Amino acid sequence: MSLSANKNKALIAMLNPDLRTNEDIASACNLQPGTIYNYLKDGDFQQALDAANSRAIQQASAKLSSLAGKACNVLGDMLEGEASDTNKRLAAVAILESLYKYLDQKNLQERLEKLEQKLDELGK
Repeated sequence: MSLSANKNKALIAMLNPDLRTNEDIASACNLQPGTIYNYLKDGDFQQALDAANSRAIQQASAKLSSLAGKACNVLGDMLEGEASDTNKRLAAVAILESLYKYLDQKNLQERLEKLEQKLDELGK
C-alpha cells in the first residue's frame, strides 16, 4: 500500500504529540480539516496509521526496557543506603511502573487475541 505525499505528511503529523486535534494536524500539513477527516475514513490510511502507532509503541517499550536496568540500580542503591536525589527516585519508579503497565497490557492483548481466535474456530 502506497500513500500519497499528503497522506504521508498527515500520518507523520498524527504521530506528533504536540498536534492534538485534526485541525492542528491539517494546519501543520497545509490541508483542510475535512481532508484529515476523510483520510481517517480511508481503510489504507487507517491501516498505515495503526502500523505506525504500533511501531511507535514498540519503540517506546524497547526504550522503557533498556531504562529498567538503570531504574533498578537507582532503587537498589537507595535500599543499600546510598544517597539519591528525589527526582532520580521518582524517575526510576515511573519507568518501572510504565514498563509493568505496558507488559500487563501486552499480556492482556495476547490473551484476548487467543480467546478471539478460539471463538472464531468454534464459530466455523
